[in-house]
Amino acid sequence: MKRRLKNPATGDPLSLRLRPPAGQPFSLPLSELAKAVPFAEYTGAGGRCNLAAGCAPPRLTCAYGMSRTETAGTFALHCQPADLAVLLAHVAAPEDALEQQKAAAFAALERASVDPGVLRSIAVDSRLPGALWHVFRPADAAKLRRFLAAGAENGGGNPLAEQTGTYVGPAELDRLRLKCGLRPAVIVQFQGDTVFVPAGAPYQVRNLHSGISLSVDFVSQESCRQCLATGREMRQHNRLPLRRLLYRAVRDAVSVLESTV
Repeated sequence: MKRRLKNPATGDPLSLRLRPPAGQPFSLPLSELAKAVPFAEYTGAGGRCNLAAGCAPPRLTCAYGMSRTETAGTFALHCQPADLAVLLAHVAAPEDALEQQKAAAFAALERASVDPGVLRSIAVDSRLPGALWHVFRPADAAKLRRFLAAGAENGGGNPLAEQTGTYVGPAELDRLRLKCGLRPAVIVQFQGDTVFVPAGAPYQVRNLHSGISLSVDFVSQESCRQCLATGREMRQHNRLPLRRLLYRAVRDAVSVLESTV
């Protein structure tokens, strides 16, 4: 912990995230690690139920823990026009501040009102929580956009598409619940866990301890309509050529049908 870069204004350790730019993955052999992501028929590069098979390489993210802050996250609240699977491959806490970091993470989870069974598991089994997720339903996106735009200095654009850095803390989550009736699913991710996020579902992530995760974009048949709708809203932020993928899927299906006749 003492070797981490410090915020010159507060003296607190900086929370950093290392991730390659879109379309430029790390030059690491991720194919073997990607095999650990469940439901390969959907998430795999050659999955039969993945309409984006071979078009979206896996992405590796390395991030420091942020258990001591509630107003910033590893990933700000946003949504994407594809289904997402995120495998947390490794979690670690700094040896020179292990107990303090674990205590801060536990306190953060208590304030986040996570399931009591999860808290008991952490306390009794000494499990190390990796990340705290808030995942909304795709149907909540419109209300969330209005909520974020109302509180932004510049109300233009789509705050969920632009990833403007808005992390919704506990106070804002309470306002969302009371004012808009929106309540996200609260997920605690441990090492080895995979979190699935459907296309168009707004979500945010805060690493409680430092970790390495693998993200895989895929397009399931069930989410195809939602992918297209969210892609239209996001426009330039869309990484996947969804219409081209849909055309290719229909073409392949017709080819299979013709070969069986």
